[in-house]
Amino acid sequence: MLVDQPQATAFFETGPIRHTAVAGGEFSSEHLSFVGYSGLTSELTTGTAAFTSTGAPIVSVAAPANIILTAAKPALNTNPQRYRLGTSSGYVMDTANYDDFIIVNAGIRFDNYKVTSVNNTASQSVKSGVTSYNAGLVVKPVEELSLYAAYATAANPMGAEMDGNSSTYGGLSPTNPSGQIFGPQKSRAYEAGVKYALFDDRLLATAAYFHTDVSNARETAPSGVPGFTSGQIYNRAAYRVSGVDLSVAGNITEDWTLQAGLVIMDPEVTKSIVPTLVGLQMSNIAPDSFNILSKYNAYDWLAVGGQATFASQVQGGSLLAANGGQAYPAAPYPTLIPAYWRFDAFAEGIVTANLLVKLNVQNIFDQTYYNGLYQSAVPFVGIAPGRTVSVSAEVKF
Repeated sequence: MLVDQPQATAFFETGPIRHTAVAGGEFSSEHLSFVGYSGLTSELTTGTAAFTSTGAPIVSVAAPANIILTAAKPALNTNPQRYRLGTSSGYVMDTANYDDFIIVNAGIRFDNYKVTSVNNTASQSVKSGVTSYNAGLVVKPVEELSLYAAYATAANPMGAEMDGNSSTYGGLSPTNPSGQIFGPQKSRAYEAGVKYALFDDRLLATAAYFHTDVSNARETAPSGVPGFTSGQIYNRAAYRVSGVDLSVAGNITEDWTLQAGLVIMDPEVTKSIVPTLVGLQMSNIAPDSFNILSKYNAYDWLAVGGQATFASQVQGGSLLAANGGQAYPAAPYPTLIPAYWRFDAFAEGIVTANLLVKLNVQNIFDQTYYNGLYQSAVPFVGIAPGRTVSVSAEVKF
């Protein structure tokens, strides 16, 4: 990877208004290749396995299938996929400050983006020109209080997920049909809120409302939808996410540190080629989440603390929506990951000026919960680690 990021900053005044202007660019070139293996029979959904199952085989850890004497020796495939990504960008922005009472900022950026995906037999490329904007306003009626509003646009070009080997996962396949090359996914974001400094500016409290609209989102057509080919990708979907974010961060006292946040949001599919998906909750998102982390310096040499984390129920499905992978026109029936709480604790002790010892206990109550739900018609979940205890030491030389 080669990257060059030139930037220039200028300070000037227009009457009582102080300006900070920034202009710059970004020029990069990145090459990436990846290749899979053949002969990994333990990863097949058919063939010899320790036990039979309806999905991937259940393979013995002690005797995985790929060490069976009659099995082929795993080997790298001979047709690697190679990515070439080039980006040329330029931007300008200005922040205007009137007496630290009203602060206005605005900017514009242009990105010229090209990605090429090739293998030994095929090649495909995507070129996108993306213009994005941002603007913000801050009003400070008193030193401790800030009222703000912000607006920004963004875009996600096709092929941007370079670790994905197909457009289904946000990548670009060398064999991707030309008719399946789409423009960038676009978004518009709005936010308004208030920030207040407490305890002599030691603790910052924030309350904000946010709203994001996404258009040109890509989705795969299921079978049975009139006018669309099953299995093909289309960029006609749209969704929105709106909600509130409440947080505090900083010190309550000189020895007591607190960080806490609560997010309540409503993620909804607003447009889809599948009529039954419109109005559904987006899949694989916890609408409500909460986290609090507190640390207290009990002595000069000892600090103790704890953390509590909550995530609400997650609904799963295929495409963007929580439909449970139901085929059209069946009624949506989402798969679910239940809500959970997790509690952690930690302690830090200064043994000497050069030695710090840390004790961490994660998931104190050994709560069984799931931290991932795969988006498919045959879902599977990732189970989170149980109680984990670790001790570490940091030594300075």
